[in-house]
Amino acid sequence: LLLSALFALLACRWRNVKCVLACFVLFTALLPQVNSGMIAVIFNAKSGRALARQFPKLPPQTELAFLECYPNGVTFYLNRTAVLITKNGGELTSNYVLFYLKNAKTWPANLVPVAQLDRWLAAQKNPVYLVARANDRARLQTIARSHGATPIQPLTPFYIGVLLPPP
Repeated sequence: LLLSALFALLACRWRNVKCVLACFVLFTALLPQVNSGMIAVIFNAKSGRALARQFPKLPPQTELAFLECYPNGVTFYLNRTAVLITKNGGELTSNYVLFYLKNAKTWPANLVPVAQLDRWLAAQKNPVYLVARANDRARLQTIARSHGATPIQPLTPFYIGVLLPPP
């Protein structure tokens, strides 16, 4: 890549269109080869499949909940439904859902406003596996402590989770 960059600089200085075109082709051919390992690491870290593999074995009655995050694909790979605890549904990618939530008087059962998190957790009859972003560790730790939960588990570099016992 360094050689390709040097050659590109020379081609620009010489103002040779054929050399610039050759540099462009060479660079686009080399870039995927050089970065394939890095790209795989990034995609695996953000992949729903990779995240689902890191989940502990959860009993079927355990409620899965996401705290202001929604890692796409995880519910598919775990073959479970989940509850999203959110301010406004911004974690979802559907504009239709966002429009609906903005105008709805009541939200669907699998969407819980953040302001009602404590009430929702208190109403659960089964354990809840709560997932949050890794940078939300302090908040998740506070929730875990108040419910006498197991230690927080790192799932991927981006997500952490904790199993909350029923109240």
